[in-house]
Amino acid sequence: ANFDDPENVDENLKQTTNVLRDTMRENFDDEGQRDRILKSFDEVNAFFLPHIGLKAIRKKFDGDLSVLDPGFTKMTSHFLRNVFDETVVVKRDLVRGIELDPRALGFYIQSFIKVFKDGSLPQATTLVGALTMATTLQASEEALTTYRHVMDDVAGTGKPYVKELILKSHAEKALEKAREEFDRIASYGDQEVRKQALEEVLKKIKAEWARYEDANRNRVDKILAGYAVLLVVAGVAFTMDFVSDYTCDWWLDTCRQGSRLAKIVYTLVAGFIIMQVVMIYNEDGKIITFKALGGLWAEATRLFFEYYETVKNSEISKEMGFDGVMEMVESKAGKTKVEDEGKKKK
Repeated sequence: ANFDDPENVDENLKQTTNVLRDTMRENFDDEGQRDRILKSFDEVNAFFLPHIGLKAIRKKFDGDLSVLDPGFTKMTSHFLRNVFDETVVVKRDLVRGIELDPRALGFYIQSFIKVFKDGSLPQATTLVGALTMATTLQASEEALTTYRHVMDDVAGTGKPYVKELILKSHAEKALEKAREEFDRIASYGDQEVRKQALEEVLKKIKAEWARYEDANRNRVDKILAGYAVLLVVAGVAFTMDFVSDYTCDWWLDTCRQGSRLAKIVYTLVAGFIIMQVVMIYNEDGKIITFKALGGLWAEATRLFFEYYETVKNSEISKEMGFDGVMEMVESKAGKTKVEDEGKKKK
């Protein structure tokens, strides 16, 4: 553009606005083209750049920005700042007027690149096909995302085991919402294309359901794992009660009281865990029950040895000499195991 003063940004913008206003109000017949342009956008602006500078168009130009015309540099800086920092342009679906997020806009870009790839103006039917492709791609992605979001609420990463009937019921609701989302977006274009797209989405949702179902089954061993600490406490209480029966209950009242307390502890814990097991058995059957018990035992065993090592290496244990007793017990247990293996070989 030939500005009066290329380095005066404010004055250049005023000239640009005047040119745009004059262009839109000039009295000549353009078959409604200007009106269609204005109605297609919330706001229409124009922006011109002055000449880049003679040195920048020479063949030997090496990319040195310092040789660019100062007016061009200032106007370019203003343009970039205005586009990327100050102006928010809302992209909308051409047919439905729905605002497009970056992901949805990507589908439209992909579809229209295919239409305009040969550089010629496409026919109306081709544009309709591109719109249909874009909306079905967006609808497919949004439907699948909706299904995952709904399923993640009950069966996503980090969630506990869910009963199969509850999971299936939730999956049906997720499928219904996914289909509603697909129909809401894919409301334009060839019916057959939309039907095929929906069939592809349903296949993907079926695969997602299998993944959620498999992940939920793998959580079965965690059903009772939360009670592992109680089981360890009950095991320690039972051991203390058993030992006191043969060492000090018969002559020391403190031992008898401690033994009674330990008995109350492991009896209550045992009753609570048995009640949980019976409930799982009645609702989920044998297989789930045995897997849950296996998970409980594995977690309790892990916690027991973890606590054992902590106590063994503690300062209190060392001061009281318990660490030596524990090492002696471990040594004795290892020796007994070796002797037993030797007898088997003989």
